[in-house]
Amino acid sequence: MKASMRSLSSVVIALTIAGCPKAKAERPEDNNGSQIPDEKGEVTFADANLEFYVRLATGKREGPILKSDLRGLTELHVRYKWVTELSGAQHCTNLHVLKLDMNRASDLTPLGTLRQLRELRFRYSRMSDISPLRAPIHKFGDVFFL
Repeated sequence: MKASMRSLSSVVIALTIAGCPKAKAERPEDNNGSQIPDEKGEVTFADANLEFYVRLATGKREGPILKSDLRGLTELHVRYKWVTELSGAQHCTNLHVLKLDMNRASDLTPLGTLRQLRELRFRYSRMSDISPLRAPIHKFGDVFFL
C-alpha cells in the first residue's frame, strides 16, 4: 500500500510540474507600465576607434562595455579620429552632445534613437543624409541642434 501511494504521489507531482505553464522571462516595468531596458546587456561597437573613445569617456578601460556603463555618458568628442561606423552609439541613450568632426562615417541611422541628443557636429565628414535623426532639426553653420 505504501509503495503504491509513493508511486501515485510521484505521478501526481510529475504531472503537476509538467502541466505548469512556464513563466516568461520579462523585464521589470517602471511606474508607467513601460519595460525597463536591460542594463546588463553587452554593447559592441563596429568601429574600434569609436569604442576606444567611448571607453575613455566612461572610464571603462577593459572588459565588456555594458549598457549600464553608458548611462552617465552625456557628451562625447570623437573628432579627427577616422571613425567609419557609428553602430553601437545607439546605446548611448543619455548622450546630449556628440562631436564627430573629421570622421569617415556616413550613416547616421544609429543616432536616430538617441532622444536626449541636442547637439551634433560633423564638419568635414562624409555625412550628408540627416533624415535618420529625429525632427525638428535646426542647423546653425555646421552644428545641428535637435
